[in-house]
Amino acid sequence: MYDTIHLCLPLERAGNTDFLCEIPLYLSDYEPFENKKTGEKWINGHLGNFKININENRILFKGSIAKYYLGNNIETLTRIQTQSAIEKMSDEIHLPMNDAKVTRIDFASNLIVDHPPQIYCNYLGECRHFVRSFHEKTLYYENHQRIKTFYDKIKEVKKKNKGESISKEWLENKILRYELRFIKRLPSQFNRLEINVSSLYEEKFYVNLVDRLVEEYEKINKLRQVKFDSKKMKTPNDFIKQLAVERLFDIGQVRAMQRVDEMKKKFANSQNYYRLKRDITNLCKNPKYTDEPELIEELTNKVRAIKEMNL
Repeated sequence: MYDTIHLCLPLERAGNTDFLCEIPLYLSDYEPFENKKTGEKWINGHLGNFKININENRILFKGSIAKYYLGNNIETLTRIQTQSAIEKMSDEIHLPMNDAKVTRIDFASNLIVDHPPQIYCNYLGECRHFVRSFHEKTLYYENHQRIKTFYDKIKEVKKKNKGESISKEWLENKILRYELRFIKRLPSQFNRLEINVSSLYEEKFYVNLVDRLVEEYEKINKLRQVKFDSKKMKTPNDFIKQLAVERLFDIGQVRAMQRVDEMKKKFANSQNYYRLKRDITNLCKNPKYTDEPELIEELTNKVRAIKEMNL
């Protein structure tokens, strides 16, 4: 489930180690540079696929722990595999990596789906407290602390890792990658004083991450499909609402909400803006006028099954 992580190891947690003199011996492609304004000396290098930045007081690590340990960026690491990967890293760089601070965690799952992954993204709508956007065939939900993404993992690997072989096992499947990225203020997000590397393979912490992955998916508004059931059209108001739903679906629910956002400043009372968004959402969810697409039912079941597979 773990993929990208960012770590920071301060000097005081590394014992009697001269970072600038000793650590480069264990890196590849390292090169020194100096900040001309401050005179601060740094060394950049790599430990496997991890980018390493060193100064005299700390070392920063940025990379995919899954690719470091497994050699590819398709699979993710379990709790036990993550512990083994950190032990390997500690041995290779000769530092106590368990004591490093964690400043970013990407927690992910590969969902084997029945249809092309891109189609599922079309049915994932707005999410409260997140900005929804679509960029380079990836669906993003972003705020200042977390990012949720959905994309075709096989296409992404083929694009970014040209020449890297992909096992037949993965190529035979359609893989929708769902990632939850904790990018800032991790201690406050997990109600802890600090997140250390050893926290990553602590069972309670790992279970919490699995729960959060599912919960963040559940918070996303799932778009439905319009239906016309004349048996339920009992009043003129029912018919008008049905026509309104059909028009909203013609425009697209996401685009309709964007138009409401564009009108926000036009409302004299801000409550009218929020009421309109709520009314549109409720109308598009009303089972009298809409149905849940089979794709969303499939996707929701597979996301919920993550708990069963990883607990």
